[in-house]
Amino acid sequence: MASHIKTEISPPPPLLGAFENHVSPRRCLVVSALIGLVWLGLGVGDWFMRFHWFGWHRDFIVRTVTAPADGVARTVTNSPLSGGDLSSLAAFPSAVLKYQQERPAATNHFDSFGFRNVSPLLKHYPVVVVGDSYSTCGPCDEDTLPSQLASILGVPVYDHAMAGRGTFWAIVRFFASERFRDNEPRVLIWPVIEREIAGGYFEGGLYQVLSAKSGTGTAGGSGIDWGQLNPKTLHQNLPNTSAFGLLSSRIWNRARYAMFGQLNPVVTPSACDAAGGPMLFYTEALMTERWSDDQRSVSQLVHASSNLTAAAQQRGMSLLFVLVPDKERIYSDALPEYARQNVRPTVLPDVEQRFRAAGLKVVNLLPAFQSAAQHGELLYWRDDTHWDPAGVRLAAQIAAPEVRRLLNSP
Repeated sequence: MASHIKTEISPPPPLLGAFENHVSPRRCLVVSALIGLVWLGLGVGDWFMRFHWFGWHRDFIVRTVTAPADGVARTVTNSPLSGGDLSSLAAFPSAVLKYQQERPAATNHFDSFGFRNVSPLLKHYPVVVVGDSYSTCGPCDEDTLPSQLASILGVPVYDHAMAGRGTFWAIVRFFASERFRDNEPRVLIWPVIEREIAGGYFEGGLYQVLSAKSGTGTAGGSGIDWGQLNPKTLHQNLPNTSAFGLLSSRIWNRARYAMFGQLNPVVTPSACDAAGGPMLFYTEALMTERWSDDQRSVSQLVHASSNLTAAAQQRGMSLLFVLVPDKERIYSDALPEYARQNVRPTVLPDVEQRFRAAGLKVVNLLPAFQSAAQHGELLYWRDDTHWDPAGVRLAAQIAAPEVRRLLNSP
């Protein structure tokens, strides 16, 4: 009986045969090793830039003993530049030229602790300002909030704010530091940005402050901020501090504009002029204007802020909250129609009322900023999320009477 099983093996197709003849297992191993080395090099380079460029590691270390006051201070000289953080996010210069504003050349001074102050430092500062870039932004040293307050009040004001580190970074470091212990300020000022008002966020910040205050987990003069290592925070921070992620995002944003004429969606162009010209808005801030009451959780916010106030009072300080409205709220009339849909009323009046009812010290900048904007004044950079020197001056003028009252109170 004939078998139906084929006993002869057909020769391989020509191309496959050529591949087998020319590619040996050793060559495959070499190619795989080269690919692995390139991938490893890219990963090492990305992590190097994460530390070198973004200072990723600084968010994890809470130093309880800081640098000596006689350490080396530094100055940074900036050339005249055009454009802010929003025009930079747009990633296509020619598309945002009409929004860009010129910043003058200036020399910025930083003290031996890394904060924006002119050395030599004083032994005592009656007023200290903490916070993020809002607290310390300004092209010239005299354009910052601490400098403006010092000019109005006639007393030294220390700038303990740090740009690019988030709302709580500076206040956590302030409570962890020993350098103010023998000469505590009378008033601690903390600007709070409208888009960052969320009770859960402040409860987490309260935990960081109290941990730093009590020295929890510290050893050898410093401690680890373990909250920065939780999966949710890492999931957000790792892409934000990736050099290759930033580069690929810029390439894609340029390609999207070239193909579809669309800017980076994190930037929203104004539909009409405001204060005499066009503006760019921050889409993330617009999204927070739709937050529900549960997302805002003002009761949690009051609870956390009350505990922060108590921590300051234990050290003989008055904590003053300065409520800062978002640019998107002040110039909302210039927003496109789609960006104004489902927007909820600003939470700042409610926060102010409930802070005062809880006995907290607070200044709300919203009414003064709204009035100035209605009179055509420009208070924020057109191409940036931050207030401009005019906005800083107005904020200092509004806050100064309350600061003076706290300085003179027993």
